Amino acid sequence: MSQIQQNNRLNMQLNNEVLEKKRLLAENQRLNNIIQNQKNEITNLKSQLQKYINLNQNLNKAINQMNINTKNNLINNQEVTNLRYEIINLNNQLKLKDNEINNLKIAQNFKDMCNINDIIVINFISIENSIHEGIKCMVNETFAEVEERFYKKYNELRNTNNIFLFGGSQVLRFKRLKENKIRDGAQIQLVKFDSSMSINK
Repeated sequence: MSQIQQNNRLNMQLNNEVLEKKRLLAENQRLNNIIQNQKNEITNLKSQLQKYINLNQNLNKAINQMNINTKNNLINNQEVTNLRYEIINLNNQLKLKDNEINNLKIAQNFKDMCNINDIIVINFISIENSIHEGIKCMVNETFAEVEERFYKKYNELRNTNNIFLFGGSQVLRFKRLKENKIRDGAQIQLVKFDSSMSINK
């Protein structure tokens, strides 16, 4: 491959990465909008929950008062039974609302953990320049997780003994990208050993 072709390929890769970054920014904005809507929904649900709690307390007070009055005034037991069923129904609704709020909180926490600044693209390049592949990842991922996504695109490389170099040093597979000091746009060099160099031989 000529230098011009190689440069064109790298430029095309860079343009694709820029477009991908723009798409991720737009996606982040969309997620932020969803998070805001969920926060509003949580506020509304909390308000409804408080109303149910207040109503439940009032009904309990009413039942206690009715129990007192029943002894004195022989109030119809059916009315008390109906109120008890209503309290059971309200308690079930409270549990459902609690679960809904908890689910929204979990979803919101997950979205909050996904920061656009933590998304990077690293480039895998082979020594002979036959491979030049950009992989999207999070800075808190281990290199082994990113390597697995790379092998999904280049499955044949699973059958070779490979090491990966960054800045002249071997990348530690089970350390996070940020611990390996791998940044956005970093070039990771793939080195393949032949069978005579394999550690398994």
